[in-house]
Amino acid sequence: MDPKPKRKRLAKACDGCHKSKRRCDGTDPCSNCYFASKPCTYTDSTGRPVQAPRFPESSRTASPGPSTTSYANPQPQSPYPPSGSSSTTRKRARLDADPESPEPPIVRELTSLFFANALPMAAIIHKPTFKADLANNQIPTALLHAVCAAGAPFSKQPTLLREPARCQGRPFAEAAARILFDSTGRFVGQATLHSAQALCLLHWYSAISQTEVGYDKAAKDKSHPGFVDGDRFRVVAIQIIQALNVHQPEHPLLTPVPSHGMVQESIERECLRRIFWLVYVVDCYRSVYWGWDGLGMNHIRSNSKSPAIDGGAIGYSEAELRLRLPVDETSFELAQVHQSLPEYLFLPAVRTHYASEMGHLVRIITIHQKLEWALDKLNDTKARNTIAECGKMIDEWLASLPTHLSFSPEYIAVHKAMFATGSNMSAWCYGAIHIGYASSSLALIVGRQRLAEQERQSFHVPDMGFIFDRVYAVNDMFVGRDKQPTILGMTVWPLVKYLNLQDSPDVKVWIQELFETAGTRFDELVYDRWGDANGMSRLAVRPSTPPPTMPPYPPSSTSAPPSNNASRRPSQSATVYAPNMHIDENRLLPSLKACGLLDWRTSPSSPSSGLPPQGQGQGQGRPNPSAASASPNDTATRGLPMGLSWLADDR
Repeated sequence: MDPKPKRKRLAKACDGCHKSKRRCDGTDPCSNCYFASKPCTYTDSTGRPVQAPRFPESSRTASPGPSTTSYANPQPQSPYPPSGSSSTTRKRARLDADPESPEPPIVRELTSLFFANALPMAAIIHKPTFKADLANNQIPTALLHAVCAAGAPFSKQPTLLREPARCQGRPFAEAAARILFDSTGRFVGQATLHSAQALCLLHWYSAISQTEVGYDKAAKDKSHPGFVDGDRFRVVAIQIIQALNVHQPEHPLLTPVPSHGMVQESIERECLRRIFWLVYVVDCYRSVYWGWDGLGMNHIRSNSKSPAIDGGAIGYSEAELRLRLPVDETSFELAQVHQSLPEYLFLPAVRTHYASEMGHLVRIITIHQKLEWALDKLNDTKARNTIAECGKMIDEWLASLPTHLSFSPEYIAVHKAMFATGSNMSAWCYGAIHIGYASSSLALIVGRQRLAEQERQSFHVPDMGFIFDRVYAVNDMFVGRDKQPTILGMTVWPLVKYLNLQDSPDVKVWIQELFETAGTRFDELVYDRWGDANGMSRLAVRPSTPPPTMPPYPPSSTSAPPSNNASRRPSQSATVYAPNMHIDENRLLPSLKACGLLDWRTSPSSPSSGLPPQGQGQGQGRPNPSAASASPNDTATRGLPMGLSWLADDR
């Protein structure tokens, strides 16, 4: 009797089995990862994804339905049909349509609401291509359901209305999940751009709606409301864009007459990059709000790196963050991606009319995340260095803003008008980058004050009027529109965490609107993370120590600022970045004066906030009969934001 043949040793184990030193069967997913509900990846010695050495038994037998074969390293499949597709192809697409597909009127309404309001997630889809494919029934059913799920919370259709409104898209999200995953939660879709887009939208929707979607049954992590432990949708989306070689270097061919295929390929590559950067932006906010350490793109790795562009950020490696940034919205919408100059996070931004709006958003959010990380670890030398580094980065970022993205009444009006055109992403990014700048600047002030306290040095709290200028001007841009949870979150976070303004009338309204649209109360979130009132007081800006004797910031220029962008740029030695700007107080929200923000000054002549000094703006048309009899102390403290009355002592 012949001896039993020796079992052949597997040449390559998956990353999880290799790390835990378990026997791996070499399939994708392997048995260990499958039963543990963990992502299964295979990489070579350089860290690049490779195909599994074996195929699961189920993939060797022919069976109807979606393919269950490996998606770790598939052949890229273009989601865009050729320009000369026949009627047979279109007919097949109609025949293959899911019987659960929504009715055409609902599809028309929800897809339009998606591109108008579901920002920034709508940025991952090329609207003209999507609309053309939708007219020809060429949109995969899973993606169509995911788009409808993201657009449904903004609908007023009686058949869709439910409380809370953020859950109105759940039937569509459930339908998309049923197409992409089997009953055990295993991904059975195809590794295409359309699948990655659908998964990215489902990841976003599950976070906003605060509900589990489809067969995503993993237990929720209570410290990160709205996100499912394991992030199944996020993980699979990233695996797909990895399989489609999102980080592969590009060598564009410069030609005066590009072919249709070249244009479509450049759009597809741009959409892949946008998925990566949008997932990165969401991860940064999860780190800021919930203290999330991050996973990056290597989901087996448990130890995250410190948040620095050089060396990685929240789990992303330095190499991963060297991916080209998204192009500007004009080039993307007009299908001119192949003509645009590449921008990168590690290189200075270009100051042209075609500067990337999303690129500037990625830059300022990265700075904000770095600052928040450093503030939680002030005793760490690396964190102290990070605060100093971020001060320079904010200065460089502000100096790199092109004219059309600068903060001025003219360009606020321009971007606000863009909301009426349907091209909303550039206007949304404009508001987001200036809210992000205000948040980063406030975090920088707090960080510098804490470091000064540790070193027993004096610290002058600068005039922060420029922060409120941006907060109110940006929120004024969105008045009359559906609420934007991302903008609301960026607005409320610094006001609650660093200024304790949760009892301010305006902030109360914003907190409630954020809860209705995203299911999270930021006042409770801050309280839960830092424990009690004493813990929250340690986060807030404190009175200057000792009272300042220096002239108001900035000491130069007491006249109205010029209109060019250079005049609003701070000097290298500035303590805080406060571009001058004049905004008519009547354009701001009505409760601005009720909060006392118009009266907040380090001195009556301080020009840094851009608002009229005390005694000028109020005296014109708005007499105050009690002003003459008010005591000096009453005059000094009247109108100050709640919790900030100590500012009166610093005057």
